[in-house]
Amino acid sequence: MAEHISTPAEQALLQAFQARGHRALLLNGTTVQLITPSGARHVEAAQWLREAAPLHPSQLPGFSDQFVTWALQALDSGSHSGGSGSHGGSHSGGASGPASPAGPDLASEKLSVFLYTEEAVGKYRGGNLMLRDVAPGLLQMVMTDEPDGGFSGLDRGRLPAAEQDVFAAAVSRSLAGEHSVGTHEFAYGVLTYVQTKRPDAAAHLHVLSRHVKPAEHPHGALVSFPSADYVLMYPLGQAHPLESMFDMKNATEQIGGKAARAITDQLFWWRPGSYEYLSEADALRSGQLPQLRPVGMTMDERNAATGSVDVQLTTPETGELFSLFGA
Repeated sequence: MAEHISTPAEQALLQAFQARGHRALLLNGTTVQLITPSGARHVEAAQWLREAAPLHPSQLPGFSDQFVTWALQALDSGSHSGGSGSHGGSHSGGASGPASPAGPDLASEKLSVFLYTEEAVGKYRGGNLMLRDVAPGLLQMVMTDEPDGGFSGLDRGRLPAAEQDVFAAAVSRSLAGEHSVGTHEFAYGVLTYVQTKRPDAAAHLHVLSRHVKPAEHPHGALVSFPSADYVLMYPLGQAHPLESMFDMKNATEQIGGKAARAITDQLFWWRPGSYEYLSEADALRSGQLPQLRPVGMTMDERNAATGSVDVQLTTPETGELFSLFGA
């Protein structure tokens, strides 16, 4: 097979592998071959290359490094068999040596995950509750059901298991809970929402690609968490980002304004990346998280003389989002 390098994305991908000390070749335009002392190993990169193709060259190093980090971890853990090139999935293999002690049956524990703002968590941030950051200003807390129908935060160390396994079990149970998925048409596009019976809708941030397919929307979606029982997703590419943010802001404020437990009106930009290359089961156990970055804008009053409106972008990621669509 001949080595093939022609696009900036392909070159960035190979350079990212080489920066980690691996000699890398691209075969058939989609498969990365790593040359190691024990032989060749292969990583299938077709989906990544499709998503990377429209990116600006300045964005490629970071995007490729994320994929390479995941790919090398997958190879080391045995989830990539040499030459199979499949992403995710279950992995098995013979293990030698003494068996590890059996851990707790986390699936039988009544765990779930709730979402809180940094301000709401407050003094508990440095305490014993099981918390983790999932996006700037937002934290996830593992909760346990109480006999009276309420919930309480789970203390670290109460269960003899790795923290990422406890989070994975809690997210899995929340995802399995009763929920509905629907769409609503707004002024400039269609919004997808998840509504749950329990106050744990934000668990669905771990499976956004169920609802917004990265192959169809490589730049992802606007996402918001207006209340404990709703997650909103607005796929990018339906309209100009300013118009998409206008729709999403309206939807978020409408739901949050009526919610029994509102969370935040902040909008986030979800960009599919290395997390989405894993199977759902592997992703939940990986300790990784989807990329969620805050975006926003403010608008001045319309100028009566010129009819123009000044728009200010509130975060660097907002400017990057606008630039992807030629704004």
